[in-house]
Amino acid sequence: MSKQNQPGLDERRLTGHLTPSAEWGPCIGFWATTYEFNAEYFEVDFLPTFLGLGAWDDRNWASRISIERALDAMDASTVLLDSEGYHGRPRSLRMEVLPGKGAKRNRLHAKVLIAVYEDAVRLLVGSANLTKPGYRENIEVVTELVATAKQPEAVGLIAQAIEGTTGVLAPWPSAGISNLNAKVSEIIGRFAKQPTGESEWFCWGGGLLPIWQQFLAQWPTGEPVKHLTIVSPFWSEAGPSCPLNRLLRALEDRDAVAPGMRVDFVTDAVPTDQTGFRPVLPLGYAGFTPAIPGVEVWAQAVDPHVLPEEVQTEKFTGTRHLHAKVVMMEGSETTLLFFGSANFTARGWGFDPVSPNIEAGILMRRTGRQREELRALVPKTAGEPVRLGTATPVALVSPPSTSVQSWPTFIRDIRLTPDAQDSRMLHLLVTADPSAIDGEWHIETLTAPAGGDLKLALSATEQSEAFTGILTRTLLDQLLTDQAVRIRWWACDKGVDFPLNVDAQARDLLPVSPEGGNPSEELLLSYYQGRIHFEDLFPPVDPEQTGVSERQATPAETSAVDTSGIQSYQIREFVESLDGIRDDLKEAQNRPRTMRQALLGPVSPVALVASIMERVEQKKRTPMAAAFQLVELQALIREPMEWPTFPTWAEHRTEAENKIAAALERIRQANSEATGSSMFKQYEKTILSQQASFGGQE
Repeated sequence: MSKQNQPGLDERRLTGHLTPSAEWGPCIGFWATTYEFNAEYFEVDFLPTFLGLGAWDDRNWASRISIERALDAMDASTVLLDSEGYHGRPRSLRMEVLPGKGAKRNRLHAKVLIAVYEDAVRLLVGSANLTKPGYRENIEVVTELVATAKQPEAVGLIAQAIEGTTGVLAPWPSAGISNLNAKVSEIIGRFAKQPTGESEWFCWGGGLLPIWQQFLAQWPTGEPVKHLTIVSPFWSEAGPSCPLNRLLRALEDRDAVAPGMRVDFVTDAVPTDQTGFRPVLPLGYAGFTPAIPGVEVWAQAVDPHVLPEEVQTEKFTGTRHLHAKVVMMEGSETTLLFFGSANFTARGWGFDPVSPNIEAGILMRRTGRQREELRALVPKTAGEPVRLGTATPVALVSPPSTSVQSWPTFIRDIRLTPDAQDSRMLHLLVTADPSAIDGEWHIETLTAPAGGDLKLALSATEQSEAFTGILTRTLLDQLLTDQAVRIRWWACDKGVDFPLNVDAQARDLLPVSPEGGNPSEELLLSYYQGRIHFEDLFPPVDPEQTGVSERQATPAETSAVDTSGIQSYQIREFVESLDGIRDDLKEAQNRPRTMRQALLGPVSPVALVASIMERVEQKKRTPMAAAFQLVELQALIREPMEWPTFPTWAEHRTEAENKIAAALERIRQANSEATGSSMFKQYEKTILSQQASFGGQE
């Protein structure tokens, strides 16, 4: 934490803290919480930097495929946010987006990022929302903590952050987060044990203990507070029960108010007519009287100037808005500081017990020379300070008003999930809170397809937590295109668009290309033969999008004769691709998720089987030729390789083999004359008997 003292330019740039280190290994997954969320910034700026994908061009198709492939390799990638801050989801359905409210219908205002790597766990916590202003424009306060085997100092705080999610984040249902948190515990459990609770603590607000009580609990008994500094862009209205008076009375109860105690409000800044700045604060504070006599309260605007070295020009005159949240309490010997997501409001600090915000931050206590590093977290101020209680309202600037959109808070999640009997069929699963349903509500597609609409009408009498319905191919395609459904309910006939998520077990069916379908048999074979790059498997739907490499042509394109319909050529291409399939499986063995995708995803033997079966249905491939291909693929998966020891790997291999066997059985049932011949039976027996049985290898 000491590097926060006098941060250099690179440390001042919040986006610079997103880039991963190669020493951490591949990213297994991440989850984040935020109040405001901007999908465009998230997918074209935040994610590419966070994933270490380098320079980003949203019009570059290869960039789009790269991010889809990176997300596909993760066990989970989830953003939890307050419904008030939802304005649309990212284009990738591999991102899980869950807007909602807390158990008390309270706001999710915490800004936390947990990223799990093979050899590290990373935690970012502070005041910045997942928006461009949050990471590139505002004055924010954020810290990055990384725990590794060599540097385990952050283990305690990360463990506290994970433990605290159990209660406050329960209304946001995500199996991915639960699995990642378990993985965090497993990883940091391998690192050296570190003492916790000595001078730094992670705290969640909105639970059993409000932030203000957690804060005061760490102040040493018997030491009076001389100086209190509060940095906040938003404030509750002034009055006898405002947060400051509540905090002062709590300090008085502890006999911890020093004579002549000073309180400084650091607020957002608005330029005056001259060269100074006025603090942004509710106008009622101009005549504010502290609850404790003798306490002086001052307000001053933050210095909003952007440093010339940050923009590399001295002529730039832009300013930044304050969004940092810091509270620092100082005595003769001790300094106690909170920084995080909580504004100094009744809901932010939990003085409102009915609907406290879900917040997150870090408490730090220092003595001696170490106190200076905490003072460095308070931003510089500008303009003349204003003594509250004696000021005129004109000395302050009233904050702007905000509006709140309607939201169906009774809906927790809407996602596509595979059918238990047939994973190729998907259900629409709606998770609701029955106790919050108070009338009729509807689920509709955004645009009615040719095959009809969902038009699900439900009522308060249906007190179920889950509503499911299997989807036709037409409706499924429509939902995958829209990536959302419209919810109309008793309190909002106009309705709102609710994001659609895809269950982890159904992600294998998603195309890697966000706007296109899965690759054809010809493209898959060309890829496995090394003739084209991965990105070329998914040509852009928009011809203006660039970045697809010039691939080598397929045999049908290089020959004067079109061989795409000649079966002997097709089978020869298939046989020449088997070594490439084998190599692809070996390269994917480092991670359970990448191994599953290599076996069952859109670029896999199972995907190739689907293309082959489609050819059979279209009568462009004879059943005998297709059966030959399926037997060869089944034998390849059974080969005795140096398979990894991950428990899920055996499950994935079994699932892939079963899918291929099921396809082969469909061919047998429809074409018993061809596949039932003694010649084919002998071929199948010979090929499969050459490999060790799958069960005997494990």
